[in-house]
Amino acid sequence: VAREQCLLNGLCGYFECVLYDDILMSIRPETHNPDMFSWFPIYFPLRQNIVLVPNEKICVHFWRLSDEMKVWYEWSVCSETQ
Repeated sequence: VAREQCLLNGLCGYFECVLYDDILMSIRPETHNPDMFSWFPIYFPLRQNIVLVPNEKICVHFWRLSDEMKVWYEWSVCSETQ
């Protein structure tokens, strides 16, 4: 849900996992583990910007695809008004 009017041009992805009780693995800036040097955030750009107004909801879909040689991700974003 958009907090204010904005132009959405992509999404940023982070990893965070609670392994047990208070044992956390994270690359989120707020909870980053210093020893997580082999994991990096990812940016998912959009082909077209989406103008969002306050309280507008968006829908995000991700697919992990693969063949014999590679793995890749595809994604789509839509707003409820578009």
